[in-house]
Amino acid sequence: DFQKTVNHSVSPNDAEDIEQLIKRAKTFENLSEFGKALNVYRELTSKYPMDYRGWLGIIISKKL
Repeated sequence: DFQKTVNHSVSPNDAEDIEQLIKRAKTFENLSEFGKALNVYRELTSKYPMDYRGWLGIIISKKL
């Protein structure tokens, strides 16, 4: 399992999904809906654990 994670490549569909999740999280942040943003970032890290933006979003959302 670890090797699969290390060799994970992002397909064009995955890249689009990642960008949509980030956009949705940022929208919630702009609306001061930090709990909802946090949930989206958690979804992002669950689906795409190698994308740092999900982890960074969790940290930032918890501080706000």
